[in-house]
Amino acid sequence: MNAKIKYAAIKANKEKYPVAFMCRFFEVSRSGYYAWRKRRDCPDRDMPVSRLIAQCQQETKETYGYRRVKLWML
Repeated sequence: MNAKIKYAAIKANKEKYPVAFMCRFFEVSRSGYYAWRKRRDCPDRDMPVSRLIAQCQQETKETYGYRRVKLWML
């Protein structure tokens, strides 16, 4: 099972069960869970770049590889 799914399950059930118990049950670290909660609310730093890549791929009908996409972005 994906760690993000495990963390989401822990967050959804934290009122019913202790976080430490659920972390042991799902075999994830508590520090990993709390780091996920902290990162979850931060904006994605790569979003502007990924939008440019998607625009390039759309305009070039997905024929460019990473080298030409990089040149297209410059």
